[in-house]
Order: sequence, then C-alpha cells, then structure tokens
Amino acid sequence: LRERIELLATDLEMANEHQTALIHFITHQVKGFLTKSRYIFGELDAGTYGELKPKVKAVVKQGYQFNTDGISIVQNILHAANIKTGKVTYERKPLDFKTLVEREVEKQRKSTEDKRLSLMLEIQPGEYRMEGDADQLAHAVQNLIDNAIKYTPKGEVTVGLQKMGGARRISVKANGSGSSGRADMHTFREGG
Repeated sequence: LRERIELLATDLEMANEHQTALIHFITHQVKGFLTKSRYIFGELDAGTYGELKPKVKAVVKQGYQFNTDGISIVQNILHAANIKTGKVTYERKPLDFKTLVEREVEKQRKSTEDKRLSLMLEIQPGEYRMEGDADQLAHAVQNLIDNAIKYTPKGEVTVGLQKMGGARRISVKANGSGSSGRADMHTFREGG
C-alpha cells in the first residue's frame, strides 16, 4: 500500500509539473498576441497611420487599455504559477509610487461610476520615488481598491497616499452603507 501511495504521489507531482509547464506555454502565447495587439492600438493612437476621428480615437484608446489589462492578468497568472513552483522573481527597478497609485485609481474609475460610487484620491505632499517591482505593487494596490469597491454598495471610496520616513503608506477607506468605515492600509518600505 505504501509503495502504491508513493507511486501515486510521484505521478501526481509529474502531472502538476506538466500542468504548470502548460500554463506557462499558454500564457506566454496569449501575452505575446496581446502585446502585439496593444502595439497596434498604440501606433493608431499616436497617429502613425493618420489622424483619427474623435469617436474612433476613443475606441482605439479603449482597445489599448483592454490589451494592457489583459497583459496584466496574464502576468498575474504566470506569477501565481511561479509561486506554486517556488520560482518567484521580482524585478526591482526605480519607480514613482505616486504615479503608479494614480494609474490604478484611474483604472477603477469606471467600476465606481458603474456602481454610482464616488472615488477620491488624497495624496500628501512628498517624494514617492522608490525601488520595487511595478507589476507586483500595482497588483497589490489594485486588490485594495477592488475590495473596497466590491463591498461598498453606495457611498464613497477614498484612496490615500502618504510618505512616512522611508516608507510609503496607501490606505483605502470606504464610507457608505454596507462598508465597515475602516481603512485597509498597506505600507511599502524603501527598496520595495
């Protein structure tokens, strides 16, 4: 019985490795197509192939954003697969955390408008440059905002950002019916 269990465990481990390899292959392929498509939308938006009518330009910008979001989702799937295998890598590069937060808030604006919520951004004065993995930080910020929007049926979601010594603190607070009124906070230290 023990030998049978060991054999099944080996088979299961091999199946998991094949599944992870397949996920990597598929997501890399999808990411490649999305990246090429985003490049086309970017070129159209930049006017490389001529001036676009305002309505067409708006659709092109939307297509570019959809592709950008799709690439981000694929990246998250790859990251989850890497966590499973213990091969997580972080690309620590200089970035402006303030710009990153502003971008993530803007991405969520349509979601809040669809739910008739107000979305506020309050940034304290200060320098927000730091080193870190932009994709991972953006994902963390996105999750904080997503949760606030999800659990607030009406009212206001406020994203706050402040510098505290060598750290940057982001807070997301929901005020309105259904929300707890408390702020979800996360502090990012200098260097990631």
